Order: sequence, then C-alpha cells, then structure tokens
Amino acid sequence: MNGMDARGVLAAALFRSSRKPKKSGKSIAFCCPRHADSHGSAWLGEYQWGCSACGFTEHFDTLADALGVTLPDEATATKRGLTVAEYAERKGLRLDTLAAAGVRDAVGKYGDAIIEMPYRDAKGAVIRTKVRTRTGTFWLRDGDGTPLYGQDILAQSQRPVLIVEGESDCHAGWERGLCVVGLPGASQWRTEYASLLTGRTVYVWQEPDEGGATLVAAVAKDVPKARVISDVVHHGDVVKDLCDLHQRIQADEDFADVWQGITDSATPIGAEGPTVAFDSISGSTLVQMLDEKLAPIDAVPTMLPQWNTLCRGGGGGVGLARGWMVTIGANTGTGKSL
Repeated sequence: MNGMDARGVLAAALFRSSRKPKKSGKSIAFCCPRHADSHGSAWLGEYQWGCSACGFTEHFDTLADALGVTLPDEATATKRGLTVAEYAERKGLRLDTLAAAGVRDAVGKYGDAIIEMPYRDAKGAVIRTKVRTRTGTFWLRDGDGTPLYGQDILAQSQRPVLIVEGESDCHAGWERGLCVVGLPGASQWRTEYASLLTGRTVYVWQEPDEGGATLVAAVAKDVPKARVISDVVHHGDVVKDLCDLHQRIQADEDFADVWQGITDSATPIGAEGPTVAFDSISGSTLVQMLDEKLAPIDAVPTMLPQWNTLCRGGGGGVGLARGWMVTIGANTGTGKSL
C-alpha cells in the first residue's frame, strides 16, 4: 500500500471495483454495496462513509470489509475511539440493556468510533443526545438544556426512584431492575425535575466526593422528603456509585437483598453529617489548653502605680501584659504620650 492512509486505500479499492466511483467535490460517490444501487447513492468522505439512500454514516472499517481490503492498523476507528461493546465490557453491562436504552455506535467527525446515548421524555421521544468518546462526553446539537436521563423509565411505574449522577449508573440500575434517573452532572439538578417525582419514594445516591454533596444539597431544596444513600460498603470495600456496586455483586449474591439493606440504611435528606471531617479534641488536649490559659501572664511593669491598679490584676497586676492592644483616648496635654 506504500504508506497510503485509510481513505487512500479505500479510494484505490473503489476505483478498481465495479461500484462506478466518481469524484464529487471532496467526496467520492459510488454505488452502495448494501442495496441494488445504480445512482451512486453512497459516498466516501475524509473520515467516514455512508449512503444517502440507506441513511447511515459509518467508520471506514465497514467499507473496508465490504470491499475486501485491509486498513492500516493506526487507521482503525475502533482502536482510536469507543464502541458500545467496549463500553459494555468496561461497565459490566449487557448489550441488550444498552440496546433497550437506545445506546448505539456512531462515527465521529474525524472517523473515530463514538457512542450516542439518547435522552428520552416520558413518551420515549428523544429530547437530546449525549455522545461519549474515549476521553469524555459532549452534547449533539439536536436539542437544548440538560434534561433528566431516564424519564421514559420513570414513567413506566410508580416504584421508588433513585437519583444518580451520570448515564452509566442508570444503565447499571436498569439492568438490575431498579427505577433510576440520572443527572448529566452533579451540579445539573433543576427545580422543574421535582414535578416528575411527585408522589414517589425518592432516594439520592451521594458519591463520596464534593460532587456528591453538591447533588444532595440541590435535591434537598426541592424534594425535602428524599432519603440519602451514602457511605456504601460492600465486603469491606467503599463503593463509589451504583455502577461500581453492580460490578461488585458476586454470582452467588442476591442483588435484591443487598439493595434492600442499602435502602434500609438510607437517611433523611438534610440529616447528613458535615461534608468536612473535623478532628476530635482529646481530653489531654483540653487540659493542655486550660494550663496555657491559667499560666502566669508575662507582663511589662509601668512607672505609674495608677496603671497597675487599673489593670485590676491583669498583667500580673504589675503592668501591660504582652500581646495586649491598648487604646488610650484623652484631651491634649493630659499625658497620653507618657
């Protein structure tokens, strides 16, 4: 291939094929290999390919398979990006769980593998789409705002609902049969979400970080009867979030029993301890502090007995104690300087 990049390999293969390739601006139009196409409905772009008749856009990898050519290793999109299968493996999730949530593979602007996660309303219509890459997330420009994730799940029953941060915790909860809704971020709670939870038993998962405390404080203002799940420990290990718990459950464990124990220990929202831990003061420390306060005061004698009398015993009864700040006010000529 003499060092050709992925697009060059595919372009060369197309012009050797019977797909009737034709340059069209920066793209190459050709007959789609997936349907009887005589109009050149498919196209090869700089980083992806697709078909206007079929309505898809995909990685170079799938076109390479269709044309029977091999791409350079570094050009393989799935090696640079993130696929649904890889995400499922990382989070310990089943593919059918993600498929039911509408999570799907897609192709990024530069050909990288990405996954799309649709945010749906109570009727299942897509409100907005979140994209997850190997390095982070961003929103598609197909909607506005930061909707609550899992509104379609919420509308399916009147079961207790758990509020979490992020999509993966929702996926883990749904796989375990829980009713879970998620915020795009810990600081993304909106007052209007509370109306979706009216009449429901509500739990909030507080992650062991500043974001967890931020989430609980925000929810407390609008859902004052919610209960908080925090400081979760499983087999002696601290559990960060619901997805973490999902992956820690052993095959011989009953998740329902574990979850029941966790919800039974939930505390009323607003009853949590301070988010900053304070060191306790031991008895010996208190004794030391008392001794320091009762110790003789180091003082500087003055030349005026009247001043020593005014000290009323302070400063050892002999003058100005070190550390005092003394303010003297009097008329001119009364001896303030002295």
